[in-house]
Amino acid sequence: MSPDMSIPFHAQGLTEEEAAQRLRLHGPNRLRPEVPHARLLEFLKTLFDPMAVMLMLAAGTYFLLGEKRDGIILLIALIPVLGVDVVMEYRSREALKKLSESMAPRSRVVRDGRETDIPAEELVPGDLLLLREGDKAPADGVFRRCANLSMDESQLTGEAEPRPKRAMGAGMSGGGFEEETLFFAGSMVITGQSQGEVLRTGLDTRFGQIARLVAEEDGEKTPLQLKTNLLVRRLGYAGFGVVGLVLALQILRGLAFP
Repeated sequence: MSPDMSIPFHAQGLTEEEAAQRLRLHGPNRLRPEVPHARLLEFLKTLFDPMAVMLMLAAGTYFLLGEKRDGIILLIALIPVLGVDVVMEYRSREALKKLSESMAPRSRVVRDGRETDIPAEELVPGDLLLLREGDKAPADGVFRRCANLSMDESQLTGEAEPRPKRAMGAGMSGGGFEEETLFFAGSMVITGQSQGEVLRTGLDTRFGQIARLVAEEDGEKTPLQLKTNLLVRRLGYAGFGVVGLVLALQILRGLAFP
């Protein structure tokens, strides 16, 4: 580090021990948390779609009554129903993947008083982050020192013009930061260099909020799907009643199942 870029505030950066503790507390710096058996859970979620459940129950009823052909037709009808949910889940994963790819894979930070290169996923609040021309910010934070700095924030604001940035005083902290002193995940340094304190990582960043909205938007049911699900539930209740009645009549009449 050059002398004019030294920072009195957290000048030595976090220790490795402090960083490890904060990583356990805040979790990895990812836009989408890793969920064990995520693909299996997505498949089960798709399988228990109300429309799919109704078709499977109806097919099972036909097989029970000996109408194998009708049962097979209903099982075939499951393919487009499940396919729609699979496509929606795929779109959600791809959108989040593209957002994740726009984040820097590695970061330069100061830890234990030394500049070091770490995976961006290991970045934690309080880290002293180094940003130079061409770097992408991997988290949200506040500048503590900068020189001739401007950043491209078009991914967040849609504005094509680079925004000039300045440093926040070392003695100032809390929630009263001005926009010109802040950097955000996904933004890129156009000119200059800086050192900044990381404030938010992962889904807590502004970029993370966009990722969350993308996931929720693709995961939300449309009004048509909501109405269809309500109709399916009602038909399902009616179907259960009819099936129960038919089975009860067969038992009372002493008829054997096919």
